[in-house]
Amino acid sequence: MNDSSREPSSVEQEEPSPTSDDGGSDGVTSSDRSSRGDDATGSRWRPVAYALLAVALAFVVGGGLAEFAGNLELGDAAGDLLLQYLVLHGLGFVGVSLVYLSYRRVDLSYLGVRVPDIRDVAWGATATAATLVVAYGLLEIYSLLGVSSAAHRIEEAAAANPEVYLVLLVLSVVLIGPAEELLFRGVLQNAFAEVVDAAPAVVLASFVFAVMHVGSLSGSAVEVSVYLFTAFSLALVLGAAYEVSGSLLVPAAAHGLYNAVVFYSAYVSAVT
Repeated sequence: MNDSSREPSSVEQEEPSPTSDDGGSDGVTSSDRSSRGDDATGSRWRPVAYALLAVALAFVVGGGLAEFAGNLELGDAAGDLLLQYLVLHGLGFVGVSLVYLSYRRVDLSYLGVRVPDIRDVAWGATATAATLVVAYGLLEIYSLLGVSSAAHRIEEAAAANPEVYLVLLVLSVVLIGPAEELLFRGVLQNAFAEVVDAAPAVVLASFVFAVMHVGSLSGSAVEVSVYLFTAFSLALVLGAAYEVSGSLLVPAAAHGLYNAVVFYSAYVSAVT
């Protein structure tokens, strides 16, 4: 994204933010970001190391607390799953992301969080449509190739109680999509964009996003690979939408709406 407000004002970066002189943007380009900071390789890549640590901590802390919450068995399967996702994404993803942002002394402008305008709405609609086209297009290709995707643990939970999908449909829009985009685009992609150009930053963050799904999958190596490729492809769309729009709300909305469509489709298939 070409938004100078996404440059952190942390103590690690002592030089003033360079500005673009092309007349088309009031911020910095990804090449500007990649040239900033200390010339020492270790110092230059420090934001990425911090961001990767934040991602790891989000899964370790959030996952551990979610597992504990699931073992409490306070309600039915849908209620337990709701609690687990609230803990994982709320305390894990959002909580750790906020600690990271606080540590690096950056504010919401760094993420591109702002009141959405008509342009943001248009980008959000476009990104949502693009994710659906990519996902269902890949399904057709997999069908032609005779391969299938790995099962996610959500499918196992919903097998006995399809209403789980309805719970996740709502949760996807209000928490899951926004929380994952905060962590993987707001924290990780932004960190990569400080040291490399926009395209590799999107690719690298998307790769990490896909890989972090491995623990939730069951199936053969081929099936897991198919799932990860799909997740990686969708992440590329979301990452590109973030970079082009300059607003974290765009990929957050697209991610949540995409998940909602998928969960609704799964619910209809399960009850008919």
